[in-house]
Amino acid sequence: MAYKTPDMIKKCLEVIRGDKSIVFIEDIIVSVPFSKATFYNYKLDELDDIKEALEANKIKTKNTLRKSWAISKSPVLQIALYKLIATDEEYDRLNTQKLDHSNKGEKFDFNPMSDDELASKINAYLAAKAGSGDTA
Repeated sequence: MAYKTPDMIKKCLEVIRGDKSIVFIEDIIVSVPFSKATFYNYKLDELDDIKEALEANKIKTKNTLRKSWAISKSPVLQIALYKLIATDEEYDRLNTQKLDHSNKGEKFDFNPMSDDELASKINAYLAAKAGSGDTA
């Protein structure tokens, strides 16, 4: 069956606006009477009206979820919501993993060495290692 572009666009928008759970292109494709190839051949995935309608559904879904998370008694949902709305500092504090970028509590010294200083330190290290009999 031959489809006209305006009719296909109208059908896509009806599908999106009629079902708020449709948030992905693939959701549209399984709900329209024309094929996936036809959808992409007509570049319907590139149309701003379709993108905007999908984005509106995504925003409504996110708002609904956040509202339900805010009143939920579930600590997991409350933490998830807090992470979404937290400042960067608050988010970092909530993370379960803390990376310590220090040297046993002391800051690293990032002052560059001259070639001579580096050579001297390497030679001292190698001499100490040779003197201890450590070959590893």
